[in-house]
Amino acid sequence: MNRLHKKLIRLAAVVFFGVSLLSCGSDYEYSYLYKGLPFEMEKVHRPYIPPRSINVEDFGAKGDGVTMNTAYFEDAIEVLSQNGGGRLVVSKGLWLTGPLTLKDNIELHLTSDAVLVFAATINEEGYGQAMIKAEGASDVAITGNGIIDGNADAVRPVSRDMVTPAQWRKLIQKGGVTNRKGDMWYPDSTSYRGAVLSPVVYMDNCKNVLIEGCIFRNTPSDAVYTSMSKDLIIDGVSVVNPVCSHGCDGVVFDSCEDMLVMNSSFDGVSDAVCVIAGNVRDGQDAASPSRNLIADNCEVFNAEAGFVIGGVVTGGVQNVSVSDCRFIGTAAGLLFKSSRGSGGMVENIYASDLIMKDTPSASILVDVYRDGASASESVPYDIDYVPTYESTPHLRNIQISGVISNGAARAVYFNGIPEMNIENIVLQNCEMTADKGVDLRYVSGVVMKNVHITQTDSLGYVLANCKNVVMHNCQDADNDARPSVMQYNSENVVID
Repeated sequence: MNRLHKKLIRLAAVVFFGVSLLSCGSDYEYSYLYKGLPFEMEKVHRPYIPPRSINVEDFGAKGDGVTMNTAYFEDAIEVLSQNGGGRLVVSKGLWLTGPLTLKDNIELHLTSDAVLVFAATINEEGYGQAMIKAEGASDVAITGNGIIDGNADAVRPVSRDMVTPAQWRKLIQKGGVTNRKGDMWYPDSTSYRGAVLSPVVYMDNCKNVLIEGCIFRNTPSDAVYTSMSKDLIIDGVSVVNPVCSHGCDGVVFDSCEDMLVMNSSFDGVSDAVCVIAGNVRDGQDAASPSRNLIADNCEVFNAEAGFVIGGVVTGGVQNVSVSDCRFIGTAAGLLFKSSRGSGGMVENIYASDLIMKDTPSASILVDVYRDGASASESVPYDIDYVPTYESTPHLRNIQISGVISNGAARAVYFNGIPEMNIENIVLQNCEMTADKGVDLRYVSGVVMKNVHITQTDSLGYVLANCKNVVMHNCQDADNDARPSVMQYNSENVVID
């Protein structure tokens, strides 16, 4: 009797009956997220995982921090797959592994005292590998309160200005390679030549995916990257990276549909939650859209941005709701960005009940001219007109309400383009303190209601090349009955 058959017999002994914890119950647990949702969206359900469970230890794996367990994980996944799926439990220990591939109806479950450590490497061509991936799979899950360690120190470059002098000396003592200027450290010569680092979790063309409760730390690239997938739930995860991390997003949705991300925390990432649309399906000429996303009750610290749409959105992004989030120490809070050549239709975006503190770029930044860079550059009011074409960015129907912010360089900055203005903007019930106030350029159709700006520099409101603007009960630092508004080449502006 071979080893695989023995494992099949052992598996049969641990099969139990009943309803899987990951299957759908009669009461929809996420109904509160759909209450008052301003667009139609199908309910996203947990994946179905058959009610059987095995432990990776039963296959010879050792959580001793020394044993490489890749083959044992692969055996366990294969046994589950041959029996229709189930839960693979990783219990207490320090588990080293290489890349793993999940299959249909399989849940990888880490107990709260389990640490899964990736043997991060870069091949000779300069590419890394995802730690956990699924391709073309249905009903897959990664759950539990354990830690998934991307072991990025083995592959990630470090900029000298991102660490303390003591940390820099420690890096040099480890060996590795520095650049000619001596301000960038690389773990080895391969990373010095330039490497493409992979996400920790990569889901491509999958359906019914759940990632719940896990703690991701020290990720070499994005913690979770989903592409061309549908029915995705990210619930209660944490992503924690050192400050020296760069290019490491938290969760990325690329050309995906029907997504929930909630109750999650991000610290030391680039973009905490990012939505793009640049993937092209086989047989198609154009990129597929990202649509139908609910993001709720998330907190972000020490990041480049809290919630992001863009830069590449050639496939379009529609129907996004962001609510009840906190962004602390992020360069921007909300960031919607694109540029000529990488744009598409971005519409029906709703953000509400957001708290932001210390956002040195802007609390709300929407830029389709310089892909988000305009807020930190000196951009003239007048921009050259360029005829529209397929990849001209087009943003419309954006509603933002209930924002409380302090410590921003700019409260609100919208920078459109003359050939395709940003259209139909509602900004209401906001209390914002910043160096500069609200700056809108090339925006058509604006309603600002109960917006109170306390600015320390310049005027409260700037309208440049804008059309059809209504301001009702808006104030700035002067606390006058009528706010200070600078208008440049704008028309049909009503202030009451």
